Amino acid sequence: MLGTTVAYLVGESEEVAREELWEDFDSCHCTDILKKEIKIFECIQDVFGKDASQLMQFFVQLNKQGQTKALDTLSDLSAIEKYQKKDGDQ
Repeated sequence: MLGTTVAYLVGESEEVAREELWEDFDSCHCTDILKKEIKIFECIQDVFGKDASQLMQFFVQLNKQGQTKALDTLSDLSAIEKYQKKDGDQ
């Protein structure tokens, strides 16, 4: 599977799998830009969770018009009370 490491497949911790993935990137001489983008998504995931990282990954795949539409939709959703976080929500 693309982006999957042996460590992940055999049940190692996510951190061990991530380190193995970085070693794979180093061995294939990926660009610094790609490494920076991946690091950003990892930081977003560490702080806000996997869903936020996935949301950003989808967002950057959109053209300008799609990004504007996505922001408008999220803005509309965030204004609806039933979708707003309550105290204690994660």
